[in-house]
Amino acid sequence: MDINRPYLIRFWAVNYFFYYQVINLCEMKFSINPFVIDKRYAEELRNKIGVFKTATKTQKAIFLTLITTFGLHQNSHSSGLVQNDLTMNVLF
Repeated sequence: MDINRPYLIRFWAVNYFFYYQVINLCEMKFSINPFVIDKRYAEELRNKIGVFKTATKTQKAIFLTLITTFGLHQNSHSSGLVQNDLTMNVLF
């Protein structure tokens, strides 16, 4: 470890903290267009997160990651609910 570069130590500590304090819950969807989350589906996703928290009894933060074919259409239902949006391009 190079003590002349303290920013590396801080960066590692931040990543270490988040690594153990967050769970990424992944949902995969296929659509021929950018995927749209409507009010009903947003409630279903919130319910899935709640069931996961209850079943695992976790105190960690849950980040919802959506993996879709052509991305996510941002709207009022997806903002604040989906933390990460990945497309099929990252898989292949």
